[in-house]
Amino acid sequence: MRILIDNKHEANIDLVQGQIKAWWGKLCSDINNADRFIYSISIDDQPVYDFFVEYIESNLATLKELNILTKTKQESIIETTEAISEYFDRFLPSISQLSDHFYGEITEENWGAFSYFIEGLSWILKSIEFLQVISGQEAYSIHNKALQELSKIVEDLETALEDEQYVVVGDLMQYELSPVLESYKEEITKMGI
Repeated sequence: MRILIDNKHEANIDLVQGQIKAWWGKLCSDINNADRFIYSISIDDQPVYDFFVEYIESNLATLKELNILTKTKQESIIETTEAISEYFDRFLPSISQLSDHFYGEITEENWGAFSYFIEGLSWILKSIEFLQVISGQEAYSIHNKALQELSKIVEDLETALEDEQYVVVGDLMQYELSPVLESYKEEITKMGI
Protein backbone atom coordinates (compact mmCIF):
# COMPACT_ATOMS: atom_id res chain seq x y z
CA MET A 1 0.00 0.00 0.00
CA ARG A 2 1.25 3.44 -0.91
CA ILE A 3 1.19 5.99 1.96
CA LEU A 4 0.84 9.70 1.28
CA ILE A 5 0.83 12.43 3.88
CA ASP A 6 -0.40 15.80 2.70
CA ASN A 7 -0.41 14.43 -0.87
CA LYS A 8 3.32 13.65 -0.70
CA HIS A 9 4.52 10.09 -1.10
CA GLU A 10 5.99 8.88 2.18
CA ALA A 11 6.34 5.13 1.83
CA ASN A 12 5.22 1.88 0.30
CA ILE A 13 4.38 -0.66 2.95
CA ASP A 14 3.22 -4.25 3.06
CA LEU A 15 1.04 -4.83 6.08
CA VAL A 16 -0.35 -8.13 7.25
CA GLN A 17 -3.23 -8.79 9.62
CA GLY A 18 -2.17 -8.17 13.20
CA GLN A 19 0.29 -5.37 12.37
CA ILE A 20 -2.19 -2.69 11.42
CA LYS A 21 -3.15 -1.39 14.87
CA ALA A 22 0.48 -0.92 15.96
CA TRP A 23 1.42 0.64 12.61
CA TRP A 24 -1.56 3.04 12.77
CA GLY A 25 -0.69 4.03 16.35
CA LYS A 26 2.91 4.82 15.37
CA LEU A 27 1.80 6.78 12.30
CA CYS A 28 -0.61 8.89 14.39
CA SER A 29 2.07 9.41 17.03
CA ASP A 30 4.58 10.57 14.38
CA ILE A 31 2.02 13.05 13.00
CA ASN A 32 1.24 14.39 16.48
CA ASN A 33 4.96 14.64 17.31
CA ALA A 34 5.30 16.85 14.23
CA ASP A 35 2.73 19.12 15.94
CA ARG A 36 0.11 18.33 13.32
CA PHE A 37 -3.40 16.93 13.46
CA ILE A 38 -5.08 14.51 11.09
CA TYR A 39 -7.66 16.46 9.13
CA SER A 40 -8.97 13.85 6.71
CA ILE A 41 -8.18 10.41 5.43
CA SER A 42 -8.93 8.85 2.09
CA ILE A 43 -8.28 5.29 1.12
CA ASP A 44 -8.16 4.60 -2.61
CA ASP A 45 -9.66 8.07 -3.19
CA GLN A 46 -12.64 7.33 -0.90
CA PRO A 47 -13.01 9.41 2.28
CA VAL A 48 -13.06 7.37 5.48
CA TYR A 49 -14.36 9.14 8.57
CA ASP A 50 -13.79 6.68 11.42
CA PHE A 51 -12.84 3.11 12.31
CA PHE A 52 -9.70 3.46 10.18
CA VAL A 53 -7.93 0.40 11.55
CA GLU A 54 -11.00 -1.77 11.06
CA TYR A 55 -11.49 -0.44 7.53
CA ILE A 56 -7.88 -1.17 6.62
CA GLU A 57 -8.02 -4.64 8.19
CA SER A 58 -11.19 -5.64 6.37
CA ASN A 59 -9.96 -4.31 2.99
CA LEU A 60 -6.26 -5.06 3.32
CA ALA A 61 -6.04 -7.34 0.30
CA THR A 62 -7.34 -4.70 -2.12
CA LEU A 63 -5.98 -1.42 -0.73
CA LYS A 64 -3.62 0.53 -2.94
CA GLU A 65 -3.30 4.01 -1.40
CA LEU A 66 -3.83 5.78 1.91
CA ASN A 67 -3.74 9.60 1.84
CA ILE A 68 -3.68 11.47 5.13
CA LEU A 69 -4.17 15.22 5.11
CA THR A 70 -2.96 17.10 8.17
CA LYS A 71 -3.12 20.61 9.58
CA THR A 72 -0.98 22.51 12.01
CA LYS A 73 -2.30 23.42 15.44
CA GLN A 74 -2.74 27.05 14.36
CA GLU A 75 -4.56 26.07 11.17
CA SER A 76 -6.86 23.86 13.25
CA ILE A 77 -7.56 26.66 15.73
CA ILE A 78 -8.35 29.15 12.95
CA GLU A 79 -10.53 26.73 11.01
CA THR A 80 -12.48 25.56 14.08
CA THR A 81 -12.99 29.10 15.36
CA GLU A 82 -14.23 30.27 11.96
CA ALA A 83 -16.58 27.28 11.72
CA ILE A 84 -18.01 27.99 15.19
CA SER A 85 -18.46 31.66 14.41
CA GLU A 86 -20.23 30.93 11.11
CA TYR A 87 -22.40 28.31 12.79
CA PHE A 88 -23.38 30.77 15.54
CA ASP A 89 -24.72 33.13 12.87
CA ARG A 90 -27.39 30.51 12.10
CA PHE A 91 -27.68 28.81 15.49
CA LEU A 92 -28.19 31.83 17.76
CA PRO A 93 -31.30 33.17 15.96
CA SER A 94 -32.81 29.68 15.98
CA ILE A 95 -32.62 29.53 19.79
CA SER A 96 -35.17 32.31 20.19
CA GLN A 97 -37.47 30.88 17.53
CA LEU A 98 -37.33 27.36 18.96
CA SER A 99 -37.61 28.41 22.59
CA ASP A 100 -40.89 30.22 21.83
CA HIS A 101 -42.51 26.83 21.08
CA PHE A 102 -41.86 25.68 24.65
CA TYR A 103 -44.23 28.34 25.98
CA GLY A 104 -47.21 26.77 24.20
CA GLU A 105 -48.17 23.46 22.72
CA ILE A 106 -45.21 21.58 21.31
CA THR A 107 -45.81 19.79 18.03
CA GLU A 108 -44.02 16.81 16.54
CA GLU A 109 -42.36 19.23 14.12
CA ASN A 110 -41.07 21.29 17.09
CA TRP A 111 -39.59 18.14 18.64
CA GLY A 112 -37.87 17.41 15.34
CA ALA A 113 -36.40 20.91 15.28
CA PHE A 114 -35.35 20.48 18.91
CA SER A 115 -33.56 17.26 17.99
CA TYR A 116 -31.51 19.15 15.36
CA PHE A 117 -30.90 21.88 17.92
CA ILE A 118 -29.45 19.31 20.35
CA GLU A 119 -27.19 17.92 17.60
CA GLY A 120 -25.97 21.45 16.86
CA LEU A 121 -25.35 22.15 20.54
CA SER A 122 -23.41 18.89 20.81
CA TRP A 123 -21.22 19.92 17.84
CA ILE A 124 -20.58 23.29 19.50
CA LEU A 125 -19.54 21.62 22.75
CA LYS A 126 -17.18 19.22 20.96
CA SER A 127 -15.66 22.08 18.97
CA ILE A 128 -15.07 24.14 22.12
CA GLU A 129 -13.53 21.10 23.84
CA PHE A 130 -11.18 20.67 20.88
CA LEU A 131 -10.17 24.33 21.03
CA GLN A 132 -9.64 24.07 24.77
CA VAL A 133 -7.23 21.16 24.30
CA ILE A 134 -5.12 22.75 21.56
CA SER A 135 -5.18 26.44 22.56
CA GLY A 136 -2.69 28.37 24.62
CA GLN A 137 -3.26 29.30 28.27
CA GLU A 138 -4.99 32.65 27.62
CA ALA A 139 -7.53 31.12 25.24
CA TYR A 140 -7.87 28.00 27.40
CA SER A 141 -9.60 29.99 30.14
CA ILE A 142 -12.17 31.37 27.65
CA HIS A 143 -12.99 27.91 26.34
CA ASN A 144 -13.01 26.40 29.83
CA LYS A 145 -15.40 29.04 31.17
CA ALA A 146 -17.77 28.52 28.25
CA LEU A 147 -17.68 24.73 28.68
CA GLN A 148 -18.43 24.98 32.40
CA GLU A 149 -21.37 27.32 31.82
CA LEU A 150 -22.72 25.27 28.91
CA SER A 151 -22.38 21.99 30.82
CA LYS A 152 -24.50 23.39 33.64
CA ILE A 153 -27.15 24.64 31.19
CA VAL A 154 -27.24 21.26 29.40
CA GLU A 155 -27.66 19.52 32.75
CA ASP A 156 -30.52 21.89 33.65
CA LEU A 157 -32.11 21.32 30.22
CA GLU A 158 -31.99 17.55 30.72
CA THR A 159 -33.62 17.87 34.14
CA ALA A 160 -36.36 20.19 32.84
CA LEU A 161 -37.09 17.85 29.93
CA GLU A 162 -37.26 14.81 32.24
CA ASP A 163 -39.66 16.70 34.51
CA GLU A 164 -41.64 17.93 31.48
CA GLN A 165 -41.13 21.54 32.58
CA TYR A 166 -41.24 22.94 29.08
CA VAL A 167 -41.48 26.60 30.10
CA VAL A 168 -38.21 26.11 32.00
CA VAL A 169 -36.69 24.59 28.83
CA GLY A 170 -37.72 27.70 26.88
CA ASP A 171 -36.34 30.00 29.57
CA LEU A 172 -33.02 28.12 29.74
CA MET A 173 -32.61 28.30 25.99
CA GLN A 174 -33.50 31.95 25.65
CA TYR A 175 -32.19 33.52 28.86
CA GLU A 176 -29.19 31.37 29.74
CA LEU A 177 -27.93 29.46 26.71
CA SER A 178 -28.20 32.27 24.21
CA PRO A 179 -26.30 34.84 26.36
CA VAL A 180 -23.51 32.36 27.12
CA LEU A 181 -23.04 31.53 23.44
CA GLU A 182 -23.18 35.20 22.43
CA SER A 183 -20.61 36.08 25.09
CA TYR A 184 -18.35 33.24 23.95
CA LYS A 185 -18.62 34.39 20.33
CA GLU A 186 -17.63 37.93 21.38
CA GLU A 187 -14.65 36.63 23.35
CA ILE A 188 -13.24 34.51 20.54
CA THR A 189 -13.85 37.31 18.05
CA LYS A 190 -12.02 39.82 20.30
CA MET A 191 -9.06 37.50 20.75
CA GLY A 192 -8.91 36.67 17.07
CA ILE A 193 -8.66 32.96 17.85
